[in-house]
Amino acid sequence: MYKIPKLKWSDRLEQALDNYRNVWFTTNTFNDYYIQKEDDLFYCYYGNGRFREFKSLDEAKDWVENTHYPDQVNKYLEKV
Repeated sequence: MYKIPKLKWSDRLEQALDNYRNVWFTTNTFNDYYIQKEDDLFYCYYGNGRFREFKSLDEAKDWVENTHYPDQVNKYLEKV
């Protein structure tokens, strides 16, 4: 049996050309999740160039925490 710990998020200010933007990323997952805002959308990148679009930061984090990451844990870890 295993328990998925609460995901920890961190943020930082990142420079892209002459612009600065906030980005959010996980710090305690075996998959890296990285969220950035572009225009009015939040893009969640989750490996090998894959991403999903969301309308809010909370929606993106919710998808990572409650859908994608638990599915990945179940896929790669064996329940005992």
